[in-house]
Amino acid sequence: MSFGFENVKPIHARGTDAAEVIEVIRTKAMRGAGIEEDPVREVTQYWTFDGKLIGEEDSFTYSAKRK
Repeated sequence: MSFGFENVKPIHARGTDAAEVIEVIRTKAMRGAGIEEDPVREVTQYWTFDGKLIGEEDSFTYSAKRK
């Protein structure tokens, strides 16, 4: 049995673009001293309902780790 897909190249997925099941507390706060080594920026933190920090988005530390 042929479905007509014999000459179709396979598609290779590049990874996940988005996934979301969120039941956490998300906080946003400003952080930084306002100097080049520690600029002022917004930091997003994710917490469980019992107060455990489970993740953080900080653009400065992220960019510093990538250098």
